[in-house]
Amino acid sequence: MNSFEITTYDATTQIPAEVAAQVSSVFALNYPSSHSQDNLVEDVTKRIDARAVQRSLDGYRNNRLFVASLEGEGKDVVTGFIEARTIDDDHNGTYEQLTWIITDAEYRGQHVASLLHGTFIIDASLRAFQRMPKPTLALLSVHQQNIAAKAIYEGWGYGVIESTLSDKLLMTKTLPVNA
Repeated sequence: MNSFEITTYDATTQIPAEVAAQVSSVFALNYPSSHSQDNLVEDVTKRIDARAVQRSLDGYRNNRLFVASLEGEGKDVVTGFIEARTIDDDHNGTYEQLTWIITDAEYRGQHVASLLHGTFIIDASLRAFQRMPKPTLALLSVHQQNIAAKAIYEGWGYGVIESTLSDKLLMTKTLPVNA
């Protein structure tokens, strides 16, 4: 069984060009089949190369990228990633949104997604603690027909709060915030 390490990038860090290029490639090659062809073109174009991946973080202090790679390899081998952002709503609290979670097909079944999600939850919980007593939830959306992903998210403690007009389910999870 492989060991993986997680690296977090944000607007204050420079993603190594090779890592960003691999994130772009992993995204394009593992794009969810539940999305439309129009979505695929738009989403892949936003991550078309290493510069585009870095640009997605630059200037947006609330965006983060969690990258899983093989531990101990001579060069970085990206096995999956999470894109996340913070959405601050003055009236209802704050959401730590998981916008994408992608695992390379070669590494599925090796707990890459769970490791990435756990890192995301720790990061989101630390952010929530800093904003106390303002309520903070983890938020994600999933296509209704993506039953496997919905089951994984429910296993991680997310519950459906809304069904959207675009055939997506909004799911939230309360973040653990311990002093």
